[in-house]
Order: sequence, then C-alpha cells, then structure tokens
Amino acid sequence: AGAVYERGAIKLLDDISRAYGERLGEVNRAAVDKVVSTVNRQLDFFGLKVARAHCPADGQFYYGIVNMRNDELAKKGTSLSEAQQAYFQRIKDHLIEKQKNQEGDSITWLEAENLRVELASHLKLSMDEADRTLETLVEQMWLHKGAPDGDEDDLVLGPRSILQLQYAAA
Repeated sequence: AGAVYERGAIKLLDDISRAYGERLGEVNRAAVDKVVSTVNRQLDFFGLKVARAHCPADGQFYYGIVNMRNDELAKKGTSLSEAQQAYFQRIKDHLIEKQKNQEGDSITWLEAENLRVELASHLKLSMDEADRTLETLVEQMWLHKGAPDGDEDDLVLGPRSILQLQYAAA
C-alpha cells in the first residue's frame, strides 16, 4: 500500500513484482488480490480503497488508492492549489464530454493548456503554470501522455482518474 500511496498508482504485476518479487517469490494475481483485500479492510474506516483499473492508453492494469468520500478533507489531500484543482477538473470534464459525444478520448497538450482561460477569474493560471500543472498531473498519473489512437503528446485520462471515476459512479 505504501508504494501505491507514494506513486499514486502502480502497474499490476510489473511494479509489484519488481518491488516485492525478491521477498515474495513469484507474484501472481490471486496473491495480490488477497493482499489488497486485507489492506482494504483496514482502509475502509478512512473511506479509502485500493482498487484495480485498466488504462486503455497503455494497456496496463494499475492499482491505486481511491477516495470513496467526496468531502472537504479529500479535497485537501493534494499538493495541487485550488486553481490547479479547478484546472484539472475542467480538463477531466472536457475529456469526459468528448468521450460522451464520441469525439475521441484525447486532447492535445495545447488544447489542455488553453482550457485554463475557462476558469473563474480568481482561479486563473498563466500558460507556464498550466504547463507545469499538466506535467505534474502526468507525473502523478491523473493524466496520461500519449493516446493509443493519437499523437504521443496527446493527453487522456490516466490510471488515477480512471480509478476515481469508477468508484465515484458506484
């Protein structure tokens, strides 16, 4: 769970095997699921869950920690400023809307940067701030750079966003 929390999400067997394989021997999906189940019983009190999702952008399965409560405390558990959070929400909403309208599932880096102008006046970001925020969102796996059917610089929802969206709807 520490590795998942530290990195935001980890690939199902690749990273788990690399991180723990020497100590655990052969890592298999059933063993991972058993550990996740045990961890989830402990996290339930905190409204958290370790969950698994498939990321279509790279074809990998990821585990990540999902916040099951959409409360004020959850909004404070991030390194992003209020403006950066609003910017990410705008990008996420835009990507979801494109998917619903069957207009694709990615946006260009420049298109994402330009969404910053749609924020409320007290939440404005400069182009440089937007660019750094996008880099952070990719690094933290909220967004994924490189769409399966697009350009390598296109952005799609990353594993953490996919996980959170799966459980927000539940």
